[in-house]
Amino acid sequence: MRMMNCEKCGKVFSSLSSRLCEECREEEEKMLKRAKEELYRNPGLGMMDLVQRLDIPLETLEKFVREGRLVLRSKERLALACEMCGREITGGKRCAACEAKVRRMARELYREAKTREGMYSLQTIKARREGSHE
Repeated sequence: MRMMNCEKCGKVFSSLSSRLCEECREEEEKMLKRAKEELYRNPGLGMMDLVQRLDIPLETLEKFVREGRLVLRSKERLALACEMCGREITGGKRCAACEAKVRRMARELYREAKTREGMYSLQTIKARREGSHE
């Protein structure tokens, strides 16, 4: 575990992966639960409707949508942009084209790493040969 400052309140805490302290994470989960309950009762609500009804910051709701933790059925257009190319998206972090590009690049990097596993420097090969004759 490492020590870090909470992204929201600045409090120092230890964490493996979360950027929020326990209190802020619980508060965020309560907001998510309230938003989901409101959408269950009123499925056509848009982002601004939720902000007004629940007094939840717009940035927090956008974060939930980006993470795929909240799905809006409203026809209201979201102002989310692909993190790579800037195209308008309805959820997540990247558009379909950029997501495919990232996956392709990851596959290529994986293949390169696999081929390097069997490659050794001339110095390593010589050292192994010398060690095996003794």
